[in-house]
Amino acid sequence: MTYIANFLSRLTIETKRAFNRLVERLIISFKTSKPCKKVRCGVLSMVRTYIEFAECSMTVFAKSSRLVDLERAHRELVRCLMTEIDRVASRSVKTPGEVVQLENYHRLCDILRRLKMSSLDDYRQDAKNRYTLALQEYTKTCMGRPLEKLASFFENVQSALDAGVRSEVVSYQFAFSKQELRKVIKEYPGKEVKHGLESLCKKVEKHLSDEENLFPVVWRSIQTEFITQCLRFSNLIQQCYPDSGIQLEFTITDLQNYFTEIACSR
Repeated sequence: MTYIANFLSRLTIETKRAFNRLVERLIISFKTSKPCKKVRCGVLSMVRTYIEFAECSMTVFAKSSRLVDLERAHRELVRCLMTEIDRVASRSVKTPGEVVQLENYHRLCDILRRLKMSSLDDYRQDAKNRYTLALQEYTKTCMGRPLEKLASFFENVQSALDAGVRSEVVSYQFAFSKQELRKVIKEYPGKEVKHGLESLCKKVEKHLSDEENLFPVVWRSIQTEFITQCLRFSNLIQQCYPDSGIQLEFTITDLQNYFTEIACSR
């Protein structure tokens, strides 16, 4: 019995050492990952490697009651992986860094959710936060300033209000006159706005990979941001140009229809 106990003890020690070496090799492979040069980066190989490790561990240790070493390994790997995702994203050549983060944190969030390890709760939340931030940043970067002249006009109006100019006298300043506002609004009829959104859609499709299917999420985020901007314009018109009859040449309902039609026509 002593011989068997010693044998099993040595076997356990060697198994732990082999496991630790595996984790070390994975960490090294993460740290040596190179930026993707493709237009559509998609899920990085190091993320796929971690997912394979995680899924395998779920199968092998499904009935184990003691997961201290495994959970420690997952924490080390996830911590390293998130650092390296950000590094690779910052050096991405053709795919926007925010898209690299968006798609890879999306996949990482999924596997962390499936792992169901309470010790990974902080990492799970961190990955979710990074995913959300990447979505917000990509939305802003991708959109740019779609209604450039309108945006500039109303930014200046807002600056005047912030400087203490009363809303009822804003329209009496030449730069913010009703005539100038009508001139700017006329440059953005609904047809042109929709055309701009169609171009934006093609831009998004060029960046996102098919495997993550994040287009609906990104498109909805862009729609929300776009409509928020237009509501801000409309509110300033109501505030500074009341009873003037001035309004944008498209409604919020029009915008919602444009976004829906463009998404359905893909």
